[in-house]
Amino acid sequence: MAIKALINGKVQAGLAIDDRGLQYGDGVFETIAVAEAGPLCLDEHFSRLREGCERLSIPPPAFSVLCAEVAQVSGSGSSSAPGSAPGSGSNPGAVVKIILTRGEGGRGYAPPAKASPNRIVALYPWPDYPPGHASAGVRLRFCRQRYGINPALAGIKHLNRLEQILARAEWQDQVIAEGLVMDLDDNVIEGTMSNFFMLKDRALLTSDL
Repeated sequence: MAIKALINGKVQAGLAIDDRGLQYGDGVFETIAVAEAGPLCLDEHFSRLREGCERLSIPPPAFSVLCAEVAQVSGSGSSSAPGSAPGSGSNPGAVVKIILTRGEGGRGYAPPAKASPNRIVALYPWPDYPPGHASAGVRLRFCRQRYGINPALAGIKHLNRLEQILARAEWQDQVIAEGLVMDLDDNVIEGTMSNFFMLKDRALLTSDL
């Protein structure tokens, strides 16, 4: 559950039922780690959010607006320090999620001629992963669910996550921490909720999307 949330910069209860993000998954999101110094890599997150908006033809919010709202919900500055992990102290670590939908629209898939996007900025607790995951590793499984190939959507954080939901629904065993998902050609793409990296010959590799 969110600790704090803003909708279009204000504390509100929710969105209209005909919002296209709810009706069709028509929008994008970013999930940002927050440390004591502030949100991490905010510039990079906004760059990807803006790219997703451009591909979906959704007007992006101003960077200054997002910075102010992220700072407001997180109670921190708008630093975009790279690389560091959430620390300890007055702010032991949290997560800010930004959701941008195309806004309200009538029935049918055709987007409105002029979009009026809705913007949600919410603060959540840092995920409570067992300490042993970092020290001893985790047990994984390969998922039966495969990712389809869609160049128009590859690499952006769009709101339709049904492939990830179906993959994660394949197991309930708490001993298994994550599932690896492949595409239709048996290439490993990512985890259901995580990025996949491999160390080989002193080089760090990840999937080419």
